[in-house]
Amino acid sequence: IDFSTYPTASGRNSTTFEKIRVYHNTLYRNRLNGITFDRNVNMDPSIIDTKDNKFKNNIISETENYSIRVGQTGIDWRTYLFERNNNSDTKKTNTVYIKDLTGAVRTVSSLENEFPNVFKSNIINQPLFINQKILDEAHARPQNFRLNNLSDFFNAYALTTTSPGKNQGIHLASVTASGTGSRFT
Repeated sequence: IDFSTYPTASGRNSTTFEKIRVYHNTLYRNRLNGITFDRNVNMDPSIIDTKDNKFKNNIISETENYSIRVGQTGIDWRTYLFERNNNSDTKKTNTVYIKDLTGAVRTVSSLENEFPNVFKSNIINQPLFINQKILDEAHARPQNFRLNNLSDFFNAYALTTTSPGKNQGIHLASVTASGTGSRFT
């Protein structure tokens, strides 16, 4: 998923990616990065609104580069929330890149300690998918997958009952009042 302030199709620079909510996604074996935040370096950072983005209950695993990448300074990532995401990689432990930090490449655990209001209760264990064999085959030979086997492919992403992260997501909403009938006020 790429959030950028680069020119749009109309040629104007996009200056807003704020109040974005990304919940319940599987970003597995993405080429390059799982989630990327970038801005046009020629733009004045003060005109860019990148605040209050929330990412919860996602699986971000086995990306080629980083699970989360903040590629330029001037992106207000300290107002973001990354909560209860399963963020893991078998090939590397430093899965997050934030350009404006000293030692830009970090682990999710170190970021949870340093920025507890931004990185909260993430799961740092490899997810276990129901059918890893199909996912491995699709990764090795994507040309073999057609529309008629898409349901098998998508179903393979379900987590096993013993997978880290299974039933550990945070509730996105809750009932705060009682009522009768089908309408609550």
